[in-house]
Amino acid sequence: MAETIINAQKKINKMNSKKEIISPLPPLYARWTDELLGGPIPKETEADCSNCVRITQDNTLPLPDNTCFHPKIKCCTYYPSLPNFLVGRILKDTDMPALPVLHARIDNGFEVTPLAVKSTPVHNFLYNKIVDLGSGGFGRAELLRCPYYIIDKGLCGIWKHRYSICSTWFCKHLRGQTSRDFWLSLRDLFSDGIEKSVSLWCFSQLNPDVKALEYSLNTSTLPNLSALELDMRVDPIQQKKLWGNWFGKEKEFFIQCGELVEELTWNDIRKIGGILIESHERVVKNYYAKLFDYTLPDRLKLNVHKIVEVKSGYYVLYTYSHYDPIELPIPVFESLRYFDGRPVPEIMKQIKEEKDISFDDSLLQLFVDFKLLVPL
Repeated sequence: MAETIINAQKKINKMNSKKEIISPLPPLYARWTDELLGGPIPKETEADCSNCVRITQDNTLPLPDNTCFHPKIKCCTYYPSLPNFLVGRILKDTDMPALPVLHARIDNGFEVTPLAVKSTPVHNFLYNKIVDLGSGGFGRAELLRCPYYIIDKGLCGIWKHRYSICSTWFCKHLRGQTSRDFWLSLRDLFSDGIEKSVSLWCFSQLNPDVKALEYSLNTSTLPNLSALELDMRVDPIQQKKLWGNWFGKEKEFFIQCGELVEELTWNDIRKIGGILIESHERVVKNYYAKLFDYTLPDRLKLNVHKIVEVKSGYYVLYTYSHYDPIELPIPVFESLRYFDGRPVPEIMKQIKEEKDISFDDSLLQLFVDFKLLVPL
């Protein structure tokens, strides 16, 4: 149990350490978020993209279970739809290894719109079938690997300008569900709020034809994949309608979008996005405050969990995420059955008397953060 308490304390100490409080976001989003929150975001030190904890140590296949990632994919089983202003920033940044891939996408024209360089319908279809339905394809199917991923380096090729979902997804969290709730709220602010609102604002600032603007707003995805979509072929008539007076100058358009956002402050973003941004902002601030709140509930009960492994006197449990299991000595886990909604001090006294086990606040906080114990 002492080892578990030490590990729990390390997690709490990392959250409080000023050395670890470095924004994990790409520069543009980090600047806006700093202005929004008025303080730093604790770094998720348990999840390191440059030294992935989810791949097998010897890089052998087949992978042992669905929580392990293929060494040539890692968690990059996603095709980002890059908003126009991020596309422009990537085009201007000659240090981005995946720049040739983006150039090729724009030159091809398929799913390249004034609002975004989108993911492909085929990838979306496969992702929904293979990943969203829980088949274990996430991080494991090479067919679904992001095209901007640099295989020989094992890293993102547009890292400095990655978009919402890639910026806010982590396989492990210092404070479990508490951290995850914050990152999910920030993801929604970026994807549903900023990226949609600001990309449309950029388009409107660059004097588009009214018809092109209308066409961009009305494009929708068909329920079935067409021959053009399957073959990634472009309909030139539709492309001319979509781009209007910017047709043939798409890269110049994207670069200007990237320049337009360079001086935007958070107040500017709020004005652009209106009530949608303001609503997301309230949710993000609420979860941000909880990142630094260590107040324990007065009453706790044992939550639903799954024991996935027993080894050398320990249980390995899935709680809030199967990517972030928690390992506990069996006596410690068995003592958690006492938590039935009664006041915590009363339960702690009983555990001490009957099991001779004592929990400090750090360990209880870990159990609460990882949803092993939940408020009544």
